[in-house]
Amino acid sequence: MRNLFILLACLSLLTACAEKQTESEKQVKDQPKETATEKQGEVVPKRKTFYPIASPEQMFEFISDNGIGYRKELINSAENQQAYTESSKKALNLGVYIADLSYAAAYQDVESTIELYRVVRALGSDLNIDEIMNEKMMKQVEDNLQNKDSLAMIAGRSYFRAVDYLEENEMQAKLALLSVGGWIEGLYISINSIADFNTNSPTVQRIADQKITFGNLYNYLKKQTGDAEVEQCLEDLEPIRTLFATLLEKKVESQNAQSEGRMRFGGGKKIVITEAQFNLLKEAVNAYRTNIVE
Repeated sequence: MRNLFILLACLSLLTACAEKQTESEKQVKDQPKETATEKQGEVVPKRKTFYPIASPEQMFEFISDNGIGYRKELINSAENQQAYTESSKKALNLGVYIADLSYAAAYQDVESTIELYRVVRALGSDLNIDEIMNEKMMKQVEDNLQNKDSLAMIAGRSYFRAVDYLEENEMQAKLALLSVGGWIEGLYISINSIADFNTNSPTVQRIADQKITFGNLYNYLKKQTGDAEVEQCLEDLEPIRTLFATLLEKKVESQNAQSEGRMRFGGGKKIVITEAQFNLLKEAVNAYRTNIVE
């Protein structure tokens, strides 16, 4: 299940990774391209130069493995899909739904997984990304309903199909919006899944580490500032950006820091978040997520 996020990354969101820093969390650098390969008769999507965020299934696998319970009510209702008529809203919420899809698959919520696959397929079609969820992938879903790892893998593949398509067709503005939706949803679900704040919680630390992922996403958005909708996203993200700027790095003295689930960034440092900062981040993320899905 440790492969890629759909949609992004998600949705990834939603959104980030294993005990060490992942490729998609690094600052934007040239990365080698991989050509499409055949696997059991299926074309595996190509990896492009840069993914704005990690795939959401990575984040949800992490919180699942750390004992965080599933909360179905956090998923954006499939019924809301019909309300998204503007292209920008569809792109943002495609990211949201891809993250939700990865979440449901990670916790083996079969009913929601199937429903969300259909929503993702419909929104993808509206945005002319028909290959995001084709008949073959739907058949794979049906054949793997009891296989948690396979469902998550298929969800991740959907994300990268969308990313590849948008990049290949030079639709960077839509990709930016999709990335924002996926990342926000991944963080929204993760941060609202925590009942009690604990500074030593691996999941809390993972949320603090999203400061790095956000930096990547924000830099990507800045490159698309000729688009009015992307510029609106940058404005809407400002409260979150301001909050992340207050999170400081601290030297990690414990030799067991990594095994405790703390992500370290060069020189044995970790990003520290206080309960007050956590609550402010939660408030900002919830407000923006509401703005996206309304």
